[in-house]
Amino acid sequence: MLDAGFDDLKKLHEELAQMVADTAARRAPYRTGKTQKSIRAAGSKTAGRVRAGWNRPGYKHIPAIHFGWATRPDAAKGWRGGPIHPNPFL
Repeated sequence: MLDAGFDDLKKLHEELAQMVADTAARRAPYRTGKTQKSIRAAGSKTAGRVRAGWNRPGYKHIPAIHFGWATRPDAAKGWRGGPIHPNPFL
């Protein structure tokens, strides 16, 4: 009897997560477009989730963009430039 309402929750969670994903895609920095294309939404019976990036080359930089990276530069590792400041788009 309760199972009938859970499918509605899954759809609702997915719709709400998609709203967050759309906003995050607009706020994400644009250089190549990979960050915006990797933002996706999913819904389940208990939660809505928004994710960005994949564990593939070309997408591993997304956490550093969102959370920042204070350890740069490190000439010993060949890293150039300054630290990456956080840009919380999600």
